[in-house]
Amino acid sequence: MSRRAVLVRAPAAALAPRLGAQRQPSRFPYGSRPAQPGTGPASQGQVTHARQVIVAGPGGTPVGVYVYTPGATPGPGTRPVDTLSQSSDDPYGNVTLPGDTSYAITASPIVALQNNGAGLFWYYWTGSAWSGMFSTAIGDAGTAAETLGIENAAGNAGWQIGNSECLLLGSVGPLTAAGRLPAISGSGLAGYYPIIATDNTTNGPGNVTTAADVTLAWPVPSGDFASKTTYIIDTDLLLTAGTTAENISFGISVNGTNTTLVTIGSSAFTAGDSYVGPARLKLIAQASGADAYLVSLSGRLTLTTSSLTGVDLNSASTAVAWSAGANTLALFAQFAGAGGSAQLCNGRGSQFTACGV
Repeated sequence: MSRRAVLVRAPAAALAPRLGAQRQPSRFPYGSRPAQPGTGPASQGQVTHARQVIVAGPGGTPVGVYVYTPGATPGPGTRPVDTLSQSSDDPYGNVTLPGDTSYAITASPIVALQNNGAGLFWYYWTGSAWSGMFSTAIGDAGTAAETLGIENAAGNAGWQIGNSECLLLGSVGPLTAAGRLPAISGSGLAGYYPIIATDNTTNGPGNVTTAADVTLAWPVPSGDFASKTTYIIDTDLLLTAGTTAENISFGISVNGTNTTLVTIGSSAFTAGDSYVGPARLKLIAQASGADAYLVSLSGRLTLTTSSLTGVDLNSASTAVAWSAGANTLALFAQFAGAGGSAQLCNGRGSQFTACGV
């Protein structure tokens, strides 16, 4: 039987699509077709399978992909939840952010996460415009020393990860009232990251009987002082006795008010000799109010020509006045008398550490 005869004898119902049968989508690959301008909006409730989607249009008009909350009717005042566009608004005049952006439109205020190719940026809606909060920052891009960090809107880094020397800050809670960053190590040790600052100047008294700071007068902002807060000043001292050895006192200076912690008699020194050694001034707050803390001084001055000869600086006190506002903190020294032109006591730089809650 010929092929033509088979086709003629086949019932018409066998050649027609079955009633109720679902039409299958076309299969890949599609043939190459020239790009056609869109005529939108597209029909509703359709599923589109495509190998390539090209979105383009004239300048000055919204061009992109805009996704809205299911059930919402796109229009003025109805913000998209996702946009993929380089335009600054959607087709209905709602202000958007260029790039690949997601919006938490139910948050108060509304927030957005933008990926514009150069980094990730977090914004919030002020009611009239998008305002930056945080962003990622990449340093030394294209080299072997790339770093990735996160910054606030002012460009101040919060944390940074480097590909050669990795630094990862892990928080166990929000910042304390004094701005301390809590953290926990992999072993479970919990604490707070210290703030450390360094000064490289030389300070101290010479052939005079007036007190002088041997360290920088380190500033402590108002509101930083709280229970368990600890301030530490470290310095290296150089003391040279004059032609006549004199008594010398060391102590704490708060806002320029000096409190002596230890006095070393002249008999501990030999005229014309020099002594060096570390000194540490520590203040630990016991409560959040003024004048409630422990102060200690530790260190040792050793004769430069013999490490076996020296004198300790160890002392402690609680009788120090502390302002409820901003303060300055320093270690001071004071000779009891003018001991000759060679007499001096210098702090050769200092380091300030603030830690605790």
